[in-house]
Parts: sequence; C-alpha cells; structure tokens
Amino acid sequence: MDLMQKAARLGIAESFTDATGHRRAITREALERLMVSLPVPPERRILPSSLISRGGPRASCGLPEHVQLPLRWTVLGANGTAEAEGSVDARTLALPSLPEGIHRLRVRDESGAEEDVNLLTVPERAFGGTFDRVWILAVQLYSVRSARNWGIGDFTDLKELLRWSARHGAAGVGLNPLHALFDDHPQDCSPYSPNSRLFLNPLYIDVARLPGCPASFVAIHTSGIERARVEDFVDYRRVAELKHEAMRLAFSSFKITAASDRQRDFDDYRRAEGARLSRFACFEMLRRKYAGPWRDWPDDWSSPDDDALLALRQGPDADAIEFVEYQQWIAHAQLSECRDLATELGMPIGLYLDIAVGVKADGFDAWNEQVAISRNLSVGAPPDLLNTAGQDWGLAGFNAAGLDMRSYEPFADLLRASMRYAGAIRLDHVLGLNRIYLVPEGCSPREGAYVRMPLEDLLAVTALAAWAI
Repeated sequence: MDLMQKAARLGIAESFTDATGHRRAITREALERLMVSLPVPPERRILPSSLISRGGPRASCGLPEHVQLPLRWTVLGANGTAEAEGSVDARTLALPSLPEGIHRLRVRDESGAEEDVNLLTVPERAFGGTFDRVWILAVQLYSVRSARNWGIGDFTDLKELLRWSARHGAAGVGLNPLHALFDDHPQDCSPYSPNSRLFLNPLYIDVARLPGCPASFVAIHTSGIERARVEDFVDYRRVAELKHEAMRLAFSSFKITAASDRQRDFDDYRRAEGARLSRFACFEMLRRKYAGPWRDWPDDWSSPDDDALLALRQGPDADAIEFVEYQQWIAHAQLSECRDLATELGMPIGLYLDIAVGVKADGFDAWNEQVAISRNLSVGAPPDLLNTAGQDWGLAGFNAAGLDMRSYEPFADLLRASMRYAGAIRLDHVLGLNRIYLVPEGCSPREGAYVRMPLEDLLAVTALAAWAI
C-alpha cells in the first residue's frame, strides 16, 4: 500500500481547491507528519466502524467475502454487560431492536478474527425544540459590568440578564464559551482557547455570595475591587488574584465549619462527576508543580494513570486538589441556578451556550484524552481571501479514528458538559463535524490538509445526547 492509499484510509485529502479556485496538493512531508499523529484503523474490517439504527428499524449490514461464517456477535451495553447475542450463516448481519444509546458490537468469525464496532441506536429526529421563531440576547459575560461585581461579569449578573431579557420577551441569553481556562495565567483570557471544554471558568463565580468569604476581606480590598469595576478593559490579573484569594478563604472556612448538608452536597457532586473531575483537579495541581507542557512532565504524570492519581490525592497535595473540585462545585451550583431561573421565567431556550472548536494542546482535555485528541495537530484554515497565509489556531481537535476507538465517548461528554445547563448550544465551526483542516506540528498553515470526520456518527451522538438531557 503506497503513501496515498494509507492517507486515504485515514481520511486525509491529498489536495483541495482553495478560495481562488486553485488546486493545492499536500506535501509529502506534511502528509507523513499527519499520518504519524493519527490512530491507524485496521486494514481488513469485518464491519464498518459504526452501525446506526435510526428511528426503530433494526441495524443491518453486508459482510465482506473474507469473513468466514458463521459470524458470532454480542451487543454490549454501556456497563459492558451483554444485551443480546447470536450468530449468522449468511452474508447479511441483522441485529434485533435495541434501546436508544451507544452500544458496542463485538463480532468473531470462524477464523478467529475479532472486532468491536460502535452500534448507535438513535431517534429518527433530534429534539428540535417546542417553540417557533424567537430571539435571544447575546452577550459576552466577561464584559458585563454591574454595581456589585468584581470587574468581570459573573453568574449573579447572568441572573439579572435573564430577568431583564424575560421581561422584554427574549427566549434566552446567549453567552461566550464558559470553559475552564488557565487561571494561573489570567491574561490568556480567550474563551475560545480553553484548558478544558468539560469544566467551567471559576472567574464567573460570584465570590461575594460564598459562605465563608470574610466581610473583612471585602472591606480590605474595596478599593481594588472598585478599580477593577471601573476599568475600560477587564483587568484579568487583578480580578483573578482577588477572586482566587477570596475563594481560598471560603474553602478554608468550608473545610472547618461547613454545615453537614453543604458537605453532603459537595460529596454528592464529586461522586456524580466521578473520575473525570478527580483527574481535572489532579491535572490542575500538577500543572502548577511542573513547568512546561504535560508531555514534558515525568513519565508518571504525562498520562493519567488512575492508581498514580489516587496516590496523589492521598498525599501532601490533597488540599490543593480538593480546592479545584470545590471551585467547580460552586461554579456548577451557580450556573445551575441560572438555568433553573430561566425555566421559572418560562424562557423557551434559557441559556444558549457556545462550545469552542478545540482546546489548548497543553491543557487538561488533551492530557486526559490522548487517543481522540491529536496534540501534534492544530486546527486551522487554509489560505483564503481574508488571510492569504492561512491560519493556525493553536488548538488541538478531535480525530475520526480516535473518536471511533473511544466509542465517541469524548464527544458525548463534551456535549453533555454544556447541555446540562443549556436549552441550546452552538458548536464553533460546526463544519468540523464533516471535515477539519489540520496543520501538523512544525508546518505552516499552507501545509495543512483536510481530514474527513464521521459526520453521520457525530450527528447521531448529538441526537442521543440531546434526548438524554
């Protein structure tokens, strides 16, 4: 198999037509760099990488000639238990009707060849809303000013925006991405260059509402808070310093004096979020301990080994790890209040949240998901009339083969992280569900290439996530 054939198997387009109508061919060097950064699917498949059953009909597909019959199959549920099983002696595999969800289909032919593929059982249509044409108020939450915030819009301001919008007939409030950034580098403030799309930016917390935030702290820092409030631009460094110190004091008070119901709520939140929250908190602590990107950390920490992280939680850094979880708990609680208020106000949409197209390669999501996210490939755009040099956005994105290998779980998690609060979401550069322009590390944007994405599979997962919420 030559280089171009291998590239085609990975969904890499060897050329594309640019905005001026000229054909641009990918260089051999860029092609090789792309290929070594993408997971490699098996050459001879028994089944397609995914089967989709939509709106009730049973999933079925033909079997290639190299498959030796009979073919034995087992459908596995989310917890790994068998939901159905059987065998076929014909060249068509037909499966029974299954409940909606993401399943795993395991097959084995007479020669012993085995394969696991995704089986997506989805509704005929995604949830489309229960309203006609409406309008919303769109704001950048960080730019909102009020007489009480600390120089950056917060979740209490968002409540007031919802009330104002509802009074004027809006169906909801649209916001910039609320993703977690790098809070120890507050000047890196773009909501479209996140640390993680799975967690929230604690700068949006209304710290004055926190039990345990001493009134004396606010009194001492009144002048600094007021200066931050009247600045022409958001003073991210000052805001971050003030809010971080206030949250540390509130957390220390919580650890000592929290009522049993608040402690129980915190414990329930951590249990519900599970390993992902624990990993995020550990990563945030490790990021402060080791300089440079995570791929340069010691081997024990450059990939998220659960046993090592458990030991880390039980060591001297346990308090710092728990503080990160505390911040996420508070942010989740305050944003959930906004969601619930929108429901009480009868807003058809409520919150309309934005999801960034990718993540920083040295952030949590790329560390936590090293199969479906390619840290050596950057999302961008080819040269066009707007930017003749092309664009490299410095963001790591999903790759098709990795998503398939991970049963689309990272994409579903991404959707759920925003859908839990929102009545509608916006996927930045949504055409990336069909194909995505990737620039290999060390190459210019002119040397990137389009890589195919599994549009039908991703839309099916989106439909499932919407119905589940």
